[in-house]
Amino acid sequence: MFERAWRMLRNGGESLLEFWPIKVALSGISAAWAYLFGGSEEIIAAAIIFVALDTLTKWAAITKRWLLDHGHEEDTLRFGDMVCGFFHAWAPGYLSSSELRRHWQQQNK
Repeated sequence: MFERAWRMLRNGGESLLEFWPIKVALSGISAAWAYLFGGSEEIIAAAIIFVALDTLTKWAAITKRWLLDHGHEEDTLRFGDMVCGFFHAWAPGYLSSSELRRHWQQQNK
């Protein structure tokens, strides 16, 4: 049971870390913006932007996984493929929590 939980945490961490350079760059820019211009509005705006960015990058990681599962090669994937693939992954419910959990359980077997 511990082994299964560890695999699920590891796969979730890998999914979150797939787009870390984008998140780091934007967090640095927002920190500089808040430092230079101050105010609570900028901090709230940065938090909202980071929640949206986190959601989009998670969806992109899931879509990338869907594309790889459906025959695309990782070397040939482009940003446009992930944008277009998002709608294909959404149609069968691949982006839903239950479908994602089922997919991860299949990978961990």
